[in-house]
Amino acid sequence: MIIKRFIMKKTVLFLSAAFVLLSAVSCSRVGVALYNKKDSLKKKTVWVKGDKEIVFIPMIHVAKAGYYEQVKDFLFQKRNEGYVVYYEGLVTGAATPEERDTLTLKMRKIIGYHLCGAYTKKENKSTPQYLKKYVGQNMTNTGIDTLKDIRADMTVKELIAKIEAERGKKIALEPCDFETPLNAPYKCSNYKQYYYYQFTRKYRDDYLSNLLLNTSDKKIVVIYGGAHKWRVYPNLMDGDFHLTEGKWYKKKEIDRKI
Repeated sequence: MIIKRFIMKKTVLFLSAAFVLLSAVSCSRVGVALYNKKDSLKKKTVWVKGDKEIVFIPMIHVAKAGYYEQVKDFLFQKRNEGYVVYYEGLVTGAATPEERDTLTLKMRKIIGYHLCGAYTKKENKSTPQYLKKYVGQNMTNTGIDTLKDIRADMTVKELIAKIEAERGKKIALEPCDFETPLNAPYKCSNYKQYYYYQFTRKYRDDYLSNLLLNTSDKKIVVIYGGAHKWRVYPNLMDGDFHLTEGKWYKKKEIDRKI
């Protein structure tokens, strides 16, 4: 197919084996977070149910290097105390390079931009803003051990399948999608207003919540984008977990539940 050959030659369709998905954060919210949350552990919460404890660290995905060093040190300490680390990390789930390319283009069509290196790679013109003084969250700077820690996330393939099932038909790629390089401004028709929230938040939040509620692990540390707490925390409350450390804006609801 001519279009397919064109994209393979002109566009680098690459996703790392695992990358952290930016959690539905607008540029303005990223800016606010960067300037007001220098302490990565300040917003952590601890949830307890019987002999089970969950420490949740709401992350910023773009920050100064010291922010992630603090998380890395904390995870090292907690592992030594017997905690299991659950981390956010979206992978494509593709079986072949061709499938990976298709999933990458469909993901861009759903969320409206290309995620790889979002906000921290100057050459990625697909995202709204480049933040040159900051670094992106990754497995290395947070100290994630992919052999021991638990990737508590879905795949791009699973997310797209759920969206396609919801809408009752496949996400159709158009010539514009193949002709627009991934790092270029994306002006093709897309489904951002319809499925952005489901892709970036809803499905993944429910997946994480179900995992936390049903796992046999008793001592858990979760590092996940801060936006995910708005759905995960209520799910933990519904599962009879009590907030024992930290706070959030629905603290009164937690008090009434206890």
